[in-house]
Amino acid sequence: FLSGVPITAKTEEEFHTFEKKCQKYNQPPSVYSTFKIYRQLAMNLQGQADSPVKFDGIAMTEEDLLSSFEPDTPQYKQTLRDLSSCKMMAACIFGDLPTLE
Repeated sequence: FLSGVPITAKTEEEFHTFEKKCQKYNQPPSVYSTFKIYRQLAMNLQGQADSPVKFDGIAMTEEDLLSSFEPDTPQYKQTLRDLSSCKMMAACIFGDLPTLE
């Protein structure tokens, strides 16, 4: 979706595969969490969430994801940055001004 490729169920599956491969090859959780975020964004953009700008769905929930890291660590900050970027992207696409503020 960031490269202009249409979002399909296959897109969501690919993000899930990337996430699992990161775990298999012992990548840091902050790396494979990015794929969870992208997977949930793809699902939100396809209308598979209660709200397109809330990241609480099948792939992940904001609270669970962020609570899996110690606050104020580089991993937490990286994950928060990635999540916030995707939330802003969704808010822009769907015109959700309160989220943008």
